[in-house]
Amino acid sequence: MSKTRSNLTQKQENFCLNYFKLGNATEAGKLAKYSPNGVRATTSKLLTNHNVRQRLQELRDKAASDKIMDVVERKEKLSEIAREVIKSHRGTVIRQGNIGAISELNKMDHIYETGINLNFNDVKFVVGKGYQEKLSAEEKPLSLNPG
Repeated sequence: MSKTRSNLTQKQENFCLNYFKLGNATEAGKLAKYSPNGVRATTSKLLTNHNVRQRLQELRDKAASDKIMDVVERKEKLSEIAREVIKSHRGTVIRQGNIGAISELNKMDHIYETGINLNFNDVKFVVGKGYQEKLSAEEKPLSLNPG
């Protein structure tokens, strides 16, 4: 197999380009023509390969540019938009842009996330009147009327 200038095989180079573009190792592996049967294991191993990691970093470095806004600059711009007063031709204040900018800022700051993660995999619900399975010592019945 011939090596590319980054010391990668053509398949590895294709994987890197697709992974950089998609951000999904399995899909990148499929597009690079790795065997569908072992693509997850293969791509997982590829992501630990020194030459592959180096190539991905090269791609990231090339993508970094002064023309792309960083997080602070985006927040500043969205803040400007949120504070703008835009009026229609009739003089009515239009708020859609302001509200949209505030919403994006809230998303960036994770304001809408509650932080509550519920896992119902281990929860038993008993529906009925007066019937309940015998619970183990660790399990306690759930009462909707505490007290």
